[in-house]
Amino acid sequence: MVLKAIAIVLTEHLRPNLSTRCFHLAGTGGLKAAVREVDQHKEDNAFVFRTDVKGYYASIDHGVLWGIVQQFVADLAVLDLIRQYLRRIVSDGGNYMSILHPGHLLGLSSLAVDGGVVPEALG
Repeated sequence: MVLKAIAIVLTEHLRPNLSTRCFHLAGTGGLKAAVREVDQHKEDNAFVFRTDVKGYYASIDHGVLWGIVQQFVADLAVLDLIRQYLRRIVSDGGNYMSILHPGHLLGLSSLAVDGGVVPEALG
């Protein structure tokens, strides 16, 4: 629920700077609008490709992301929640690691973690 709330707040802060072609955002038409857009331009382009969103989010440099977020969000409470999320610990099959150092196992036996991906609005 907290991540959803952060995504909603961030979208409102960032919307003036986001492309109208971000079809995953509410109010932009969703999948149907994306398919219509591709269909309208199929004669001008020989190829269409699908991207790996999960791989994209996993490759984001959180230091760079943090700097960008601070430019657009002034609310300290929201910034603190985002900072905590960007420094979280995740679990991968019982192995715990800091999101800041993927692949570096922490050797923890049990811990309550959030293994989600970066919210869409941050991507």
